Amino acid sequence: MDDQISRLDRLLSQIQLLDPPYQESAEGKELYQEICKLVFEEELYVRVWSEPTLNQLEQLFQTEKPDEELFGSELEDIRKRTIEVREINDCFFGIVAPNTTSQDLCELLKKLQCLPDGFSSRLDGDHHPDQITRGLFLSEIGKQ
Repeated sequence: MDDQISRLDRLLSQIQLLDPPYQESAEGKELYQEICKLVFEEELYVRVWSEPTLNQLEQLFQTEKPDEELFGSELEDIRKRTIEVREINDCFFGIVAPNTTSQDLCELLKKLQCLPDGFSSRLDGDHHPDQITRGLFLSEIGKQ
């Protein structure tokens, strides 16, 4: 794992042990500034693919908001990235979950906006057992 991302995870864990508002204590202020430096100055948020890390960032920035004039677009990017990563994780969970139907898989792909035209009709019908359906689904994802 990237050293900066590991550091961000440690800082986020440390700041969660404090009571908000974080910037009212010396330790909280220092942690918050370190996190903001990594996230905004180093643009680390564009490399984070961990849903828990993104969720923690979103929660932190809802509790202790950075300057929206300075960081509004970055905050929006973090929010969008969190949603995107959550949808990707849900999709992969849907692939491996044994009780996921082909219709469920199609719905997950629609959320990611990568469902090929006519794909769901190829999965319909009784002649596609789950194993074949999952194989077809994975091969279509690989084409994207």
